[in-house]
Amino acid sequence: MKKMNLLTYILILSTTIVLGQTNCVELEADNASLKSELITKDGIITTQNVTIDQQKKEILYYKETLALINSKITTENKEVTFKINSVTGNSDTGTVMIEGILINNGVLRSIQGHKANAFDPKGNGIMSYKMTVGNETRIAKLLKDIPTKFTVELNEIVSGTPIITALVIDFYSNVGYKKDALNIVFKNLNVHWE
Repeated sequence: MKKMNLLTYILILSTTIVLGQTNCVELEADNASLKSELITKDGIITTQNVTIDQQKKEILYYKETLALINSKITTENKEVTFKINSVTGNSDTGTVMIEGILINNGVLRSIQGHKANAFDPKGNGIMSYKMTVGNETRIAKLLKDIPTKFTVELNEIVSGTPIITALVIDFYSNVGYKKDALNIVFKNLNVHWE
């Protein structure tokens, strides 16, 4: 009886092995198909990851732009709105970089930075001619309702000065052939030192 069970077991095992091995070609074809599908899916995932990274950069850019436009430190002169976005000091060099946005709400004009005077809490004055408008020294046509970045670099400020009590900025500007200088004042600007 044990021999019969053993013989039956061997017969079933050998049949299973023989029949199982006859489908190896089909299994290899299925395996190759799955590998090519995996490679295709990996390509799609890579492309989507690149797209996601680009969209993350765009979102960051739009967030920064929104923060620039919605600045709370604002003044206006002759239909031009000025907004300060950051006042950052470099502890190593004693330089303070002031960045902002200006928006022309009136007629077409040219604009160029002339000078900036800053005063610290002790009344010390710093003058600077290092100014840019739209990453240039001068913009010939400042179009209406287009935000344009401006920067002012102040040197020789005592490192750690917590606040600029007054910042007076003068811009050269022309409307047509007529000179129309812009003068703006910002008060109590907190300096973020790095």
